[in-house]
Amino acid sequence: ELAPVQEKRAAYEKRPADVDDILAAGNRVAREQAARTMGEVRKAVGL
Repeated sequence: ELAPVQEKRAAYEKRPADVDDILAAGNRVAREQAARTMGEVRKAVGL
């Protein structure tokens, strides 16, 4: 059923600031992980 997903989407549509906060938090986590991964890659290839 799509009803639960549609309800959640409708709720987020009414709170765009919450969506922005969620995306910003995810972006922050992804950047931190990417920085760690790139550090490991640089170390592995001797850069």
